[in-house]
Amino acid sequence: MSLGFELSPDFFTRDQLPTLSVMTAQSVSNVLKRHLPQHKIEVHLPNDVHVDGKKICGILLESPTPQYGILGIGLNVNNRPGDVPPEFLADMTDRQITSMIELLGKETDISRLTEELLTKLGFTFSLDIPFPVR
Repeated sequence: MSLGFELSPDFFTRDQLPTLSVMTAQSVSNVLKRHLPQHKIEVHLPNDVHVDGKKICGILLESPTPQYGILGIGLNVNNRPGDVPPEFLADMTDRQITSMIELLGKETDISRLTEELLTKLGFTFSLDIPFPVR
């Protein structure tokens, strides 16, 4: 998911974006701990989250202009290894990547997970559009 926001002294300035990256990683980690309590979840500074030593999330912050920022959160939720083209499977194994469906053995409701993550990040919102589960 990508979230665009206006940079301002009242919210975040460009100089504070690295702090936002760490805060986002910690928020993702906290949400994952609720869903995966039996697993070891760690923030790998500055912008990754790992579960049991495997990467499950990457965070990217960009500021295309001095006035705006974009927060990207790439969380592997319902991605199955069988969904990956064969030419990329070896790369995934070498890079130690996992997903929530692999760890839980069932699909996760992306709408609810998104709502939970945005709430943890401090956004006030309403999700009226249901996301497909896959």
